[in-house]
Amino acid sequence: MLEHEEKLEAQEIAIPEVATYDAIINAQRMSIQDVKEHLTGPVIAILLHAIILPFVVNMVISEPAPEAPEVQMETVEHVPEVPPDPKPIEPPPDVLTDAPVTDIQADKPEIEIDDVEVDDPAPVTNLIDDPPIPVMMKPNNSKFILRGVGNPFGVKGKSPGKGPGPGKGIGSTLEGTFVDCKQDADGKAIDMPQEKFLKVLKDFVASDWSESQLKGFYHSPTQLYSACFYIPNCSAEDAPKAFQCADKVKASRWIAVYRGRIVAPKSGTFRFIGAGDDNITVRFNKKIVLDYGWFQSSTGQLVSSAGWRDALKGQGNDKGKLEMLKKTGNFTEAMKFYTYKSINDWNKNLGGIGSGQTFTVEAGEVYPIEILITEIPGGRFGAALMIEDTEADMLSYAQDEQTKSPIFSLFRTANVLPEPAFQTRAAVPFAAGGLIWRSVPASYRGGASVASKPEEENIISLN
Repeated sequence: MLEHEEKLEAQEIAIPEVATYDAIINAQRMSIQDVKEHLTGPVIAILLHAIILPFVVNMVISEPAPEAPEVQMETVEHVPEVPPDPKPIEPPPDVLTDAPVTDIQADKPEIEIDDVEVDDPAPVTNLIDDPPIPVMMKPNNSKFILRGVGNPFGVKGKSPGKGPGPGKGIGSTLEGTFVDCKQDADGKAIDMPQEKFLKVLKDFVASDWSESQLKGFYHSPTQLYSACFYIPNCSAEDAPKAFQCADKVKASRWIAVYRGRIVAPKSGTFRFIGAGDDNITVRFNKKIVLDYGWFQSSTGQLVSSAGWRDALKGQGNDKGKLEMLKKTGNFTEAMKFYTYKSINDWNKNLGGIGSGQTFTVEAGEVYPIEILITEIPGGRFGAALMIEDTEADMLSYAQDEQTKSPIFSLFRTANVLPEPAFQTRAAVPFAAGGLIWRSVPASYRGGASVASKPEEENIISLN
């Protein structure tokens, strides 16, 4: 045992010394010199960045930006959203139906009024059941084929051909003859005061419109053809100019008579409505059915007074006027008068435009018609001729916005409307559309086929 201990003592074994806590902390502490040595490099780097960075930033900002590439813009048409289907309206409790009631207004199409080519009108259907559309004439609304002449008294051309429908020249029109009662047939002047002229006028219409009554007066060699009678507020000189005799005829004491044969477009009862400055007279089927204006041809009287209008209405106490009207046999029905905002002069002096006597027709039958217009003292002239279907519901007619008078269709013998150049502020409003009383030649004997041809039916052709 002692031997073993001696051996251990004899061996020199190095046992490591364990460090204390304070020794470890002191060892980890850094001296100020160490801090300086560690911070010197980063501080220098930061200072260099602070100095250099502003110069770099200034260089970047100062450099012009590269041009952006040009962007090509395309116009994209906006496509409106399709409205949803109308929601069904629930029927009231007392309506016994299982089907939904749709909104009528939602399905109602817009009315488009398009310009129609004059030379090739598109066929349309008969509009006799549709309410007329009121219009005042505007530029570019014409369907009147003027053949380059351009006057409301008619155009030069030939009378209708031998068969039904439009003939040579104008076709489907009435033939107008111009007579100057201040000259004889040879052009020699005749003393023709107003009273004498009124007697000539009265004798002519009382003689069944005999041409022999006017044979002794000057007749223009030019005849005109017209399909409607709408001559608002023009010069009385325009008539002899239109009939190409202005170099021979002064603008007073003249008569223009239009004659022809027309086909009734439907069966029913009608009456003409109109007025003339100085007069318009219509003879249908050998009976005077309208005679009104500043003067009357039937009585030869100046009738532009309230007293005469009362007599024409079958009213008033002037027995002399009532007896005179009764004696002619042309005023068995009381006249009605219609005023319009645009014709103040006619409203004041004539009570507007007047209604004529009713007449009954059969569809497809042919009837003779004569229309007389006249100017007596000279100056201004005007005439308007409409027609009313007395069996139509008056509530279906459009009304004048101011006077509430119904607006009637023009009387027409062809698929035409007046030339827009004839429009004036003193024009009677008219309805585009309505029946067409087609003019036919003397050889035609009647038939419903003429009245039902679609290309000669009603039109609506306005801007």
